[in-house]
Amino acid sequence: MECYYRLFPNGFWSEFKALVLLAIPIMLTCLAEDILAPISLIFCGRLGKSELASAGLAVSIFHVAGFSIIMGLLTAALSIIFLCCLPCVAIYFCMEPLLLATGQPPHIAKGSSISQSLGFLTQALSLLVYIICSNMYRKTWNGILGEKDLAVQTILNNVESVVYVLFPLGFAIATTIRIGQFLGANDNVTPRSAACVGFIVVLAADTITVVLLTALRGEIPKMFSSDPGVIEMAKDYFPSMITFQFVDAINGINMGIVRGVGKQKIGAVVCCFCMYLIGGPAGLCFMFLTKLGVSGFWWGLSIGAFAQAVAYSVICVRIDWTKECGRAAKRTIIHFVGSTNAIEIENIDSAPEYGSRDGECAF
Repeated sequence: MECYYRLFPNGFWSEFKALVLLAIPIMLTCLAEDILAPISLIFCGRLGKSELASAGLAVSIFHVAGFSIIMGLLTAALSIIFLCCLPCVAIYFCMEPLLLATGQPPHIAKGSSISQSLGFLTQALSLLVYIICSNMYRKTWNGILGEKDLAVQTILNNVESVVYVLFPLGFAIATTIRIGQFLGANDNVTPRSAACVGFIVVLAADTITVVLLTALRGEIPKMFSSDPGVIEMAKDYFPSMITFQFVDAINGINMGIVRGVGKQKIGAVVCCFCMYLIGGPAGLCFMFLTKLGVSGFWWGLSIGAFAQAVAYSVICVRIDWTKECGRAAKRTIIHFVGSTNAIEIENIDSAPEYGSRDGECAF
């Protein structure tokens, strides 16, 4: 019982209800936003494995080289997004007056860019005609894995994405919000309860998800493709994706806890090191240097995700909630006076002693 009250000082069910009520709208919103791509790919898959492979490749490129960049910038400011997307267009439209302002002759400012652009266009079209007529692309553009592997990767990637959005992401965001609110209120007890409840709920949901995915690994691919070869290969590769999904869900809730206490920089370092220096290279080696194929890529990612889970778990276990209350107060420049309902705003240079749950925080 002592361990129970240490982990859940306010009880499990009260925090569970609050977390679920907060997580459900987030889960539904994220699912509604992310379900469009899988639905489109399901329809493409009915046309054939080539159509599924090409559509999956297009979606992957869009997420890596577009959507992910904009989403990252979105956390900073909307204006940065516009500055990132539109500078070239704005400059090109205003190029003539800019050249005139710098003293360029009007006839040069008006015609040189057009003629140069036409020259580049002619060069590009000429090279394209040469490539098509020479058939050289047939030997160099086939890819390494082939259409079937790419189609299977599309299925695995979309299933993992939907499952992650459905459970871990929603509860991770809800846990981040709950922890941040309690720390902002100078409560150093309830955040521990929110973190533990969030972790247990995600772990339970993740276990159920693994069982369902394992049981349905032969049926889910049929939603995306009618090709027997693609379906059979996806069935064989599903265990590698399920393993990654299980570990990644734990990472999701751990990242929610880390974000809640304001340690985003540490989380970013851990993520980059584990996934880009361990998981990614391991996955590429397994995929291209062994006979594992696409499943090798997922096994490599699982190794990186496991290392990430260990690092995040150590960080979460070592959190000093009393100290985090003080750090939260310093970030918001709040001085608690007597209780959490009476505060003064002032400049805080040092915080020798941080308070307790009833709001007594000395600065």
